[in-house]
Amino acid sequence: MLPENVREIGERCFLDCRQLQLLVILNDETVIGGEEVRSQYFFGDCTPVIAGRTGSTAERLAASQGIIFEDLSAWNEDLALDEDKAIFTSDASGVIVVPWYNLSADCPVRSTEGAAGSQITALRLPFFEKEISRLEFENMALLERVEFTGPLRAIGERAFQYCYQLSSVTFPEGLESIGQSAFFYSGLKSAVLPDSVTYLGNRAFLKCSQLSTLVLSRSLSTLPLEAFSYTALQEIIVPGNIRTLDKSCLSCCSSLKSIV
Repeated sequence: MLPENVREIGERCFLDCRQLQLLVILNDETVIGGEEVRSQYFFGDCTPVIAGRTGSTAERLAASQGIIFEDLSAWNEDLALDEDKAIFTSDASGVIVVPWYNLSADCPVRSTEGAAGSQITALRLPFFEKEISRLEFENMALLERVEFTGPLRAIGERAFQYCYQLSSVTFPEGLESIGQSAFFYSGLKSAVLPDSVTYLGNRAFLKCSQLSTLVLSRSLSTLPLEAFSYTALQEIIVPGNIRTLDKSCLSCCSSLKSIV
């Protein structure tokens, strides 16, 4: 986050900072040095989300580079800032932490560690998050809904395992990977996998006993081991790219009537 006292950003300041995910520019009139802002070489292989206010330098920079811009003023209001009005906080190691947003309690969530058994029923992912970690929301038994607002690419192994009440997840365009047992024993009722999904792990939706609606990605080549076993599917449409139906991928689907 660049504070308001930063008045100028020089040429190629962030060139090839490949791990940079988010650049927040608080000063609406910060000057971007030189002509490089019009060039692909301003960031190079670095493609962060840029956050600022509408009409500001941040928005113009994002537009010139063809990367994602987030209106920070709208996001702040939505996030319900802490009492100290801080947009971000730092953990013990000094790493910047952007919270999940607890929709059910209308407040930020600083960490999902120890979330099992919590009272949270709905969560929103930070707008720049690209991956949900392994086991991140396991055992959140009351969680009913998750919203993704950013460029999510991967959902890790067992990320939502044992989220029994989780009935609503909208998988965003651009999602590429759903890990092994990601939604094992969850309460999902439907799953529409965008065509960007190229990898589906074993047992990804195993024992989702209420899962009755499924739209598969046309980019998948395999229905993996026990991926949809013990679900409530009544019909499944197999896309043309599917080459392999792995062992037990649709076993014990007692309501399944047709495969097209």
